[in-house]
Amino acid sequence: MSKEINSTELWLKLNNRLLASTADINGFFNQKLYSAVDGAGLRESNRHGQAHRWVREPTAMLSGKDFLNCVPTKINALSSTSKTTRGRANQYRMCRAGCQSTQTTYHIIQACHRTVGARIDKHNSVAAYDK
Repeated sequence: MSKEINSTELWLKLNNRLLASTADINGFFNQKLYSAVDGAGLRESNRHGQAHRWVREPTAMLSGKDFLNCVPTKINALSSTSKTTRGRANQYRMCRAGCQSTQTTYHIIQACHRTVGARIDKHNSVAAYDK
């Protein structure tokens, strides 16, 4: 019996780490995600529950269409050259707007000159809502 257990444990090991429970598996893949370019911005997200409230408790503030359009942003699934060229090191990854920066989701949302108008509009609409 111990031979079968040892054999099974070999299958459950990843990088010399035994994944013996669901929590171990979740922890392993969380660590992999947070260390990747795609997950870097999500590293602290589990500490801020209110930031996720709009997904758990949708309100009339968002139409169904807007909700569906917001979810890819929330889960960091927007298309970028960094994502579409993943695994191919010799591919061009610079911003399509000519910024001379690697195009990541963070760059598109926070830094790219092409989206500055949308960022200002977002800020102004949030400021108007708070009044």
